[in-house]
Amino acid sequence: MQPLKFLVSPGNSKFITGRNRQTGLRLLGSQCNVAQSGEKSEDCKIVPQCWSERNAADAYERELTQVRKKAIDLQILTKNSCKSLLDSMNAVDNEPSPELRQLDLEIERKIREISSMSLVCGARKRLESYALAEKVAANLQVWLCGNAAGVRCVECRLGELECRIRERTDTAVEMVRTCRGCVSSQALLSCLGDASAAAARLLETGEEHVKSEVDNVEQLCDRFRLENAKERERVTSPLVSELASFDRDLDSCIEELDSATDRRRKR
Repeated sequence: MQPLKFLVSPGNSKFITGRNRQTGLRLLGSQCNVAQSGEKSEDCKIVPQCWSERNAADAYERELTQVRKKAIDLQILTKNSCKSLLDSMNAVDNEPSPELRQLDLEIERKIREISSMSLVCGARKRLESYALAEKVAANLQVWLCGNAAGVRCVECRLGELECRIRERTDTAVEMVRTCRGCVSSQALLSCLGDASAAAARLLETGEEHVKSEVDNVEQLCDRFRLENAKERERVTSPLVSELASFDRDLDSCIEELDSATDRRRKR
């Protein structure tokens, strides 16, 4: 669909639009029937409510105020929808499930325990325990960075949505503002009929776009969470096994030390 084009030349009484330029006049005469009486018909609901205004300038100001209000409402809807989605995602990321939190605590406890036990098993075991702790931290950091990348992706997509909606609302307002260049009251009313209808459609489709995009991003968030959970499992499972194996080695080392100590005491 081609965008509407508004063209007014000084001194030219013809007003050219992408639709029938007589639309506003026809609505004014046949639907509202208020040229002389000033009464408003029920049919006027589909056109600006200002057709009964004697002053075309007042009609312009009223219609411009209305489209600006609708544009601001759409921007607020977009901003609130994006914020709600980001808040819900951050809440999940900042408060992991009890299972994951328990696993974190278990890994931290095991690292501290191994570091403490390795002190009595000689310098080699102590250095090995430090290296293992660094390896665990590095792998978990890789997962955390991947998780943060998912959040940044969502933030960028929602930011793009807000930017596009601002452009759309600015266009809707400008459609009505264009009418201020009309050379006659009759042309101004005709312009308002076309411009306000086009602006309304633009804002309606914008609202539909916001709802659709938020739904799409919610699905994207769910996918990120699932993928990140799988990645965490892939990263932590080998680490947990390696920690357990190292722990067993330390147990054996300590048992040997205890046996050696007992033998020395018996002597």
